[in-house]
Amino acid sequence: MKLKSFVPFLLLFPLLFTACDENSERKGNYMFFFYPREVKYMWSDYVALEEVIYKGEFAGYWCDENFDGGSYPADLIMPALYTSNFRYDTLKVENAFTDPEDIESHKDNWPPLLTHKKPLEHFQSNFINQLTDEGDPLLEMRLKDSYDRYHTRDSEWSAPPVDQDYRLTEIRQLTITCNHTLFGLAPGQSLNDYFNIYSMDPACIIAGNGNIVADHRQTAAMIKDGLSIDEWLSYRPRSAAYFYFRLHTLPPELPVNDVVFSFAMETVDGELLECSGRPVTLTK
Repeated sequence: MKLKSFVPFLLLFPLLFTACDENSERKGNYMFFFYPREVKYMWSDYVALEEVIYKGEFAGYWCDENFDGGSYPADLIMPALYTSNFRYDTLKVENAFTDPEDIESHKDNWPPLLTHKKPLEHFQSNFINQLTDEGDPLLEMRLKDSYDRYHTRDSEWSAPPVDQDYRLTEIRQLTITCNHTLFGLAPGQSLNDYFNIYSMDPACIIAGNGNIVADHRQTAAMIKDGLSIDEWLSYRPRSAAYFYFRLHTLPPELPVNDVVFSFAMETVDGELLECSGRPVTLTK
């Protein structure tokens, strides 16, 4: 494990347990910045799970959001899907600022740093971003309440603000395919049955009407038990801002070189969005 990844984990390790302590009397009270968007574009990449050894024992996995390609065990590499209302890779400084002085002062350091996990988060936190759609105030209240009930605070210090991306678009279908035969399925056939949702943001299931049908705590339990794509779709959900998908079964064809996973997402309005990730070699 890289030191730069391990150090922040050590700092956060005790919080992994206090954050889910149902017996704690101090509940969260967080300030939110919301970023509502329709789903008009999506793109894909990868994140990788690395083992964490704490006091000589296996303590779970650390999610490396900076996977640089190459080969990786098939059960530890996760295709990531991101959605937005604009193409972040074509974002211009004039899209973010209206004041000529702001445009001039930022144009030499443009585009801003985009983190792999929640790629828009740094941009939204540090720049004036007008690229949002009309929000859903009732959903935002529900999101804050669900987040506050799931997270706990053991400090009198104010918690940092939460930058919460969320999507307004209801999804009818989401399908993962690849360019090689896996599980005996020909290229282009659905691999949904072999993937579970490992993580998504917001970390709850939101129905098309804006109701939270599974809050943060319920969704965490569902993910732990193995939340399938079809189960998520059964709620007629709004899209997440991002998803991580993990194989729950190893393909018998391993190792396989130059695998490209592709995504197709159909909105309730019949719009079809498609994207593909980078080639990756899947190993045992």
